[in-house]
Amino acid sequence: MRLTIILTLLLSLATFVGCGGSNKNPYGAVYLEGTVTLDGSPMEGISVTLVPRDGDLSAGGITDAAGKFTVTTGGSAAGTGAKPG
Repeated sequence: MRLTIILTLLLSLATFVGCGGSNKNPYGAVYLEGTVTLDGSPMEGISVTLVPRDGDLSAGGITDAAGKFTVTTGGSAAGTGAKPG
């Protein structure tokens, strides 16, 4: 009986540890979006780049036809947004 309880606890622990999932935002990035306009007209295809003062990871995006962009840090799969600060 004791062995059964111990095995059940170990299997439960392994299940919880294994269910942590992947870290989809390893940089602690926060969501950031905006719009680029010139004289009130949206600008398409503009590259927006944010470079932190500490020289750490930059973040960027490209505007769409409406001038809107979202920023990504570390590539599209790494995390959406910019690192705070």
